[in-house]
Amino acid sequence: MANNSTEGLRNSSAMRFSQIQLISWTIAYSLSDVAIVLGNALALVVFLLGNRYNTSKANYFLINLAVADELVGVISLPLYIYHLVAYIKKGNFFAGREVYYVLYMGVDMLSGFASMLTIVAIALDRFFAVCYPLRHRVTSSNVYFLLLGVLWLFPAAIAIWWVLWVEDHAAFAYFMTVVIVCFMLALSVAHALIIIKVKFRPVRNISRRHAQQERHLMRLLNVVTIAFLLSWLPIHVLDFVYFFFCRTSYCAVYNIINVFYFAKFLQYAGSFVNPLVYYANNKDFRRSLRGLVNKGKNSLASFGITTYSKKYHMSRKNRSSSRDEKCGTHDTNL
Repeated sequence: MANNSTEGLRNSSAMRFSQIQLISWTIAYSLSDVAIVLGNALALVVFLLGNRYNTSKANYFLINLAVADELVGVISLPLYIYHLVAYIKKGNFFAGREVYYVLYMGVDMLSGFASMLTIVAIALDRFFAVCYPLRHRVTSSNVYFLLLGVLWLFPAAIAIWWVLWVEDHAAFAYFMTVVIVCFMLALSVAHALIIIKVKFRPVRNISRRHAQQERHLMRLLNVVTIAFLLSWLPIHVLDFVYFFFCRTSYCAVYNIINVFYFAKFLQYAGSFVNPLVYYANNKDFRRSLRGLVNKGKNSLASFGITTYSKKYHMSRKNRSSSRDEKCGTHDTNL
């Protein structure tokens, strides 16, 4: 849905704009793509190899979010950049049933809705942890793995639907509106219940250390949620206005194509903001990152010392062999 409105608008005569603008947006998207790939790759390394994250079920969703964001940087955004370059070179955007366009739309929807559902799952998991702490602690990891599978199956079904019914944009727009409204309701209700429960919970029911850890985690997840909403809401609001108000009448605001590109840039920017949020708001993330960096430095230093030691011993051995050969030659001459 986030792309259908912009496709029709950009191909209209009213939406033509200079190649300088296109090149500028291409550079901006390219820099964003580099940040997405590097940032989320680093986050995945910390989550998967850092000792502080290996046993925490709450971080399964953060890992899933990083995987979805990495998918954006590896496949979705590069195809979108190619989409812009195609216009710069040929003067028209790719559209219709071309394989790269279908691939781009499918992956973009898959990763986008996987991120969206993961944000909802994070809120529901925090609600479960706050309201039913004992049951949350004893919940098996298999339950989380099953839930993660569902978080990918539903977006995959949406992406497949779009591929099969690509011509029926109106029906798809209505369906996406319902999905996004349900997403917002679930997110709002979960956060409201968490706030109410934390505010009225007796202090004696929870230890000071556990309460502090819970506050830090809640702050991190709240920042991730707010960042996601700020990056995703603009493009969906624009799509909503276009599909329901501007398809049959003229909207002067849509002469400004840069509004759409900025909203799309915000959507992709959300994929590289999360690693920055982890680093800025999570002490465990910073400690794990520093630990991995120090471990890498020690490994490199150890490798360098070992290599130097081998070269040194080989050099001594060669010099010794050379001296022995000279001595043997001298004895023979005598």
